[in-house]
Formats: sequence, C-alpha cells, structure tokens
Amino acid sequence: MQKSQTDSTIVLLLTLAIVFSIGGVVLNYVLLSSVDVPVLSVTGRVTDSSSTVTLTQSGTAGITLTDAAIAFGSGYYNASCSTGKSDLQSNRSYVSNSDAGASPTCWINTTSFLPLIDAHTIQNNGSVKVNVSAYSNQYDAEAFFCGAGQPNGCPLTNNAAVSILAQNNEANSCPGTDLVMGFLAPASSLLTSNVNGNATMNVCRNLDYQDASDSVDVYYNFVVPKDATAGAKTLTVTYQALAI
Repeated sequence: MQKSQTDSTIVLLLTLAIVFSIGGVVLNYVLLSSVDVPVLSVTGRVTDSSSTVTLTQSGTAGITLTDAAIAFGSGYYNASCSTGKSDLQSNRSYVSNSDAGASPTCWINTTSFLPLIDAHTIQNNGSVKVNVSAYSNQYDAEAFFCGAGQPNGCPLTNNAAVSILAQNNEANSCPGTDLVMGFLAPASSLLTSNVNGNATMNVCRNLDYQDASDSVDVYYNFVVPKDATAGAKTLTVTYQALAI
C-alpha cells in the first residue's frame, strides 16, 4: 500500500449484530548515527571540532475495515433439536478442523439469513507488516447471549460461544501458520461460556503491506444457547494492529 500514512481511528457501527472499531497505530523507527569528522591540524595550533550525521527512517502501521456489515438477522432456537444450541456461521461453505460447514443449524429464521459467505475484510494500509488481534467488550459468551456472566448467565445451558476464522482475502497476505484457523480450534474462541473474562486473541500475526497481498477476511461463528434472552444482541469488537 502507500508508503506514508497518517494516524487514524475508524469506528464502524453495525446496527443489528456487531459493532466494530478500527484503530490505527503509528510506530516510528529512529536510527541515529554519529560520525566524528577530524579537522586537519595546522602546525602550532590545536583545533578540536566535530559534526554529526543523522538518519530517521519512519514506518507506519495501520489497518482499515473495508467490509463492516455482518447481520445474522432475526430468529430463534428450533425446539425440535436436542443440541440445546443453534450454530450460526458467516462462512457456511468453509470446512476445516471438523467444522460442520453448514449453517444455520437448529435455528428458525424470521428474517432473511446471511448469504453463503460474509466476512469483515481487514486491510493493511500502512508501510510495515503488522500483528492483528481482536478483543470484545463482553465479559463472556453468556453475558452476550443471556445478559449476565457466569454463574448467573444462561440458566439451562453451558454452551454459549463466539469464535472467529481468518482466511487470506488476497494470496500470501498472511502465512497459514499465522492465521487463526477453524471455528472449532481452541485459539479461535473470542468468547466462551465457561471462562470468565475477555482476552485478546490473534487474527493474523504477520499481515503483509504489499499491494495485492495485504488483506484477510474474518468470519464469525455464533453458538446461540437455547435459553438466550430475547432481543437484539450487539457485540463490540476491536481490531488492533501492532508493527512487527
């Protein structure tokens, strides 16, 4: 992308399901070199002088969100199921790490559901590689779906969860080992029902900045417990980028 960028913070509000904010971080690398320059001595006179040569190299780290809208719509748990939960995935065609790849399951929609694939696209618009991570504003998944964290959250279940899956939007943007892989992988859990607290999780540890290889897609998986409280659910997730 461009070699020079200005610090920026972009806040994107998703009206139905998720609220996202993007922060830009600028990191400057400074290299200072001091070179003593001797002066020719003249017989009978002593001269002492010096000068310096300096160099400043600047790199900008920043990300943008070019697709900010994922809305699962409205619906409710299908009581004919015995799982006690509904699975809603924003990438219904992806199968990895034993992911079912079919969505929604045990869910009856009262509005239109997502298309086959819908993701948030994160692009590195800086001039250095960055480590991209994410965290949410919820204490745990039960606080998100049932209105209160453990032990007073979902009274009948212990399966609420929110997880993410990251994939390259452009080839070679992020090495496979540096992406969070699979909705069922332990490292993909953004929120769980059995762990209180909210930690920062990896999205891509090494996102490139070169044109045509600087963006990743982030998909979401909602595990909605059968005893989730009624009403719209708003999840605030912050993506952050640190220069590496």
